[in-house]
Amino acid sequence: MNYMALIIKRYRYYIALVALIPCMVACQHVKPVASIGVMEEKSATSPAKVVPQPPKRTDRPFTRSELQQALLAEMHIAYAQYAQSLRLYTQLADRTQDLAVLRRTVQIAQFLRDRHTALKYARIWTQQDPYNTEAIAAYGAELLNHKNIKLALHYARKLIELGSTAKFNVIVAIAKDLPIGKRTAIYTEVKVFAKQHSENKNLQLALAMCLADENKIEQAIDIILPLLHGSVGMDALLFYTSLLEQQQEWEKLQVVLNDAVEEYPDHNYIRYRLAKVLVNREEREQAKPHIDHLRMHTAYDLQWKKLCALLYWKNNNHSLAAQLFESMLYAKYDEDLARYYLGQWYEEKDNVTKALNYYSGIQKDSHLALAVAGLIEHLTKSNVLTQHTPKIWDFIVHHPKKRTQLYTTTIESLLRINRPQIALTWVTEFLQHHPQDIELLYLRGSVYEKQGKIELMEKDWRQALTIQFDNPKILNALGYALTVHTQRYDESAVLIRRALQLQPKNAAILDSMGWVLYHLGDLQKSLHYLQRAFSLLADHEIAAHMGEVLWKMKQYQKARSVWSDALTKSPNSNILHKVIFQYAPTLLNDRTQAQRDHNT
Repeated sequence: MNYMALIIKRYRYYIALVALIPCMVACQHVKPVASIGVMEEKSATSPAKVVPQPPKRTDRPFTRSELQQALLAEMHIAYAQYAQSLRLYTQLADRTQDLAVLRRTVQIAQFLRDRHTALKYARIWTQQDPYNTEAIAAYGAELLNHKNIKLALHYARKLIELGSTAKFNVIVAIAKDLPIGKRTAIYTEVKVFAKQHSENKNLQLALAMCLADENKIEQAIDIILPLLHGSVGMDALLFYTSLLEQQQEWEKLQVVLNDAVEEYPDHNYIRYRLAKVLVNREEREQAKPHIDHLRMHTAYDLQWKKLCALLYWKNNNHSLAAQLFESMLYAKYDEDLARYYLGQWYEEKDNVTKALNYYSGIQKDSHLALAVAGLIEHLTKSNVLTQHTPKIWDFIVHHPKKRTQLYTTTIESLLRINRPQIALTWVTEFLQHHPQDIELLYLRGSVYEKQGKIELMEKDWRQALTIQFDNPKILNALGYALTVHTQRYDESAVLIRRALQLQPKNAAILDSMGWVLYHLGDLQKSLHYLQRAFSLLADHEIAAHMGEVLWKMKQYQKARSVWSDALTKSPNSNILHKVIFQYAPTLLNDRTQAQRDHNT
């Protein structure tokens, strides 16, 4: 028997007597462990409406064992043993359905972020006390955590009808991620309710958010401006600044944030937003005191330390950023990010060995790939890649589990910076050690293609297919390359069809199928495949192909529309410029003139 149980047993009657009053009376007024709900209980501006009350409920007295269990649960809380306390309270709630016990159970579950338990007992609490706004708010918060937006909105409306308030803006923010049909239904309901309660400022904020998401920015701003100094002022201010950022009105945004920092000097997030805008606008001297302020006032918060480090880095104060990244590494907080930037720091100092030491500890493949790619580009620009090549190869050898990713990253980096000959040397060296590596064969084939050595490209890719005949990436690459570089269209179609059977919803393969059918003269089927590809991936290359097929089908207006939309999203696309220049050069001229007029 443990020490606590022995105490309880020996002095149980005295303990029960002492605990009787706080457990049975004051328990109704016990403070929550943590306030995590997203809905507020009371409104300072809206007096509570008179609502019909249910018959007064009388809870039965606790039995001696129940009283002891409640006391033991509270003692666990006193010792910060929240999980044990929650276990006892859930048992007690199941047995007694007592309102104070239900309330305490929900509070502890929310504090522990035990969403399933919090939802279950908040629902029971609401059922047992249907006019209790605190219960309704807690249940609404948990419904939002479980993405049950429709039911959460119902209980938010109920809070308003009971004279309390609810954070409809949170509901709208979460609803943005819903499919368009469900999102529209939620927005419609919020709009109707906002019109019925025009005095409710949170509802007006939610209405503005709905309008902004529907791209009615001016209407949203008209609603937001009067809310900036009311009860939802901070939420309205943050939303207003996000709208200005979305509209890229940087000067106005800077003015608004400057005023906000003067009004709320201790609000770190607003100061952070201002510092970020100043950094992005390269107003480094103005940004520095704000970043310094954040660093000093959030010294023990690791998340803020990370944000400050990133701001310092972007503001070209790399030495201070490096200090913060070192302290993050010491605290084992976001180590991949810290290692990445510390490696960058030593790259700048031309200490490649130290940079690679930091990169070697990066766990995420994507972060490691980005680091190595950056290193190769830096060494190439500095004309010292050759002397550091053995270090990079040794680095790859010592990461066997990430070998394929590192091979791909290094070769693609060299191709991106237009060093195909070095890429060919490296990949050939890698293949000497791993001759059956399909990815390396694919990469060398890609290098040969860039160099126009189509026969060597085909040889490598066909060798890869003898090792793995059903590899859809290589089947598609070979089929597409033969379509582009040769006139062996029937052979290309066979390869691409095999790839398509393996991955029928792959946009790149659908595009290849459409393109080879175009060269075979089947325009209708070609358009069908290209439209399917574009519906999956609105890529500029697919748009270029689809526009060309439409042009050949004499659907000139549709072709121009496809090219124009794609050019808006990818103005520097070489393939788009090439095809438009060939078929509709006036489209490029019109866009150039429109851009000049806009700049003027």
